[in-house]
Amino acid sequence: MGEATNRVRSTKSASTDPYNVPFDDTGILKVDETPGWEVLKLKAEPVTEFDAEFKEMALSMVPRMYRAHGCGLAAPQVGISKRFLIYDAGNGPTVVVNPVITKERGEQFEPSEGCLSLPRIKARIRRPNVISVKAQDINGNELFIRATELEARILCHEIDHLDGILITDRASGEDIRIITGDDDEDDF
Repeated sequence: MGEATNRVRSTKSASTDPYNVPFDDTGILKVDETPGWEVLKLKAEPVTEFDAEFKEMALSMVPRMYRAHGCGLAAPQVGISKRFLIYDAGNGPTVVVNPVITKERGEQFEPSEGCLSLPRIKARIRRPNVISVKAQDINGNELFIRATELEARILCHEIDHLDGILITDRASGEDIRIITGDDDEDDF
């Protein structure tokens, strides 16, 4: 299986930090706050049309993710009940369509996870340490991803969104923390 080759090309130089932008999470659905947030609890429909409209919709999520200072964004989080996501685990943005986790191995419990749709929540969730994902790229071509550690955690989190699963559904009570202005977000 090959590594993901579905990176989105950027016009920025390699030294430009895409997260070095003012924070703006408008347009991202937030549970119990944004009208229409209930789409986050639904299983998203497969993508069947890989036309220009779909590509524009998918690529428009990349700057939204960076403005919200996130590392992943699933279509339901912007009100689109379709099975695709974008993420950046440090190698640039990647579009993943109709993903299915085919293998998983190992276990990781750290770091705790946040969610753009639950901005005041952090949760410790057990995730596999290594996963294999079969998917399609933005053009509908077959895509295989072997992800480890943080990349595996990000993909699992975003694929959960496609299945209507939130971090609060995965974590038990003692592993969920509400973040306040006085909290150090990295210290669970």
